[in-house]
Amino acid sequence: MVLERLFPKKWTEKKLKYALLIGFVYSSIAILISVLLFGKNSGLISVVLTSLLILPLLEDLLTKEEKKEEKEKRFSFKRLFIDNKKAALTYLFLFFGIFFTYALYVFIFHLLDMNILSTFHGQLLLDFTKGGATFMFKDFGIILANNWWVLLTIFAVSLFIKDGAIFFITWNASSWGVILSYRAITSANYVTGSSIKFFLILLALSAPFLILEALAYVLVAISGNIISKDVVKKSKYIHKFILYAVIGIVAFVGIHFLIKLLGMSAWLALVLQMVVVFLVLFLLSKSFKQKKYKEVYIYNFYLFLVAVLIFVVGALLEALITQNVGILTKIYSTSLLFTLPI
Repeated sequence: MVLERLFPKKWTEKKLKYALLIGFVYSSIAILISVLLFGKNSGLISVVLTSLLILPLLEDLLTKEEKKEEKEKRFSFKRLFIDNKKAALTYLFLFFGIFFTYALYVFIFHLLDMNILSTFHGQLLLDFTKGGATFMFKDFGIILANNWWVLLTIFAVSLFIKDGAIFFITWNASSWGVILSYRAITSANYVTGSSIKFFLILLALSAPFLILEALAYVLVAISGNIISKDVVKKSKYIHKFILYAVIGIVAFVGIHFLIKLLGMSAWLALVLQMVVVFLVLFLLSKSFKQKKYKEVYIYNFYLFLVAVLIFVVGALLEALITQNVGILTKIYSTSLLFTLPI
């Protein structure tokens, strides 16, 4: 595609500000094309287009990350950080480029008297469903359980569908941008104050957990992608890998239904699910026989573990901030006075 070549692939590696710019330009193009061609309910279509435009930039970057890890002789958290720093920051800057673009277009469309509810229906609908960018008042356990499913989905998709996780990352970035900006606008209809001011307050207070949760999603996407690329390239391992993966998925589904049947508490269910996932990932390591490929897998297993720890901290911060900051509670509460059409 012509648009893929709008920016050189190496731009994102030279300066991170280019990743922010690419996120803005590509998502702007996707939003405008979607609105012009599809009108209503174009929000999710714009996410697909944005993801397709970004994909070529990420493929080259992740290939280089894989080569770095193959050269490592033994695991260390220092090398894990150094090897993945550039890819993680590039993903993160792309994420926030998309986030701010969608937030900006909500304000622009509002000024133009366009129907935001209709245009970004897909993003706004995530504010009321399991998974995705939710900002309802919840305790730590519920936030953790909700975000766990998002994290797991991104990892699974990146593992089994080449670079497919970028769609879910773009979707969450766009949803957070749309939800925060729309909440600021709707809140300003009921409380004296500027919608821009309310958005900045929401952004400042939400930033600590948004950054951590976004980073966790980015890290599991990188982890799954690099493992996937390694498996695909080494075709003689693929059958055993798929076998172990199927066994793991069946076990996970079985545990899930057992939890439902026994009526276990949300906390116990979450712990069991996490244990099963880590056991499955350990089992998958047995499909690699050559040392250098197993080393890559181990690096990315630990990267997944780091991502889980980061997302737990992010969920804890989200619970603390949303439940204890008065002005945030007021803006959130008044913004929920609108009714989302089905």
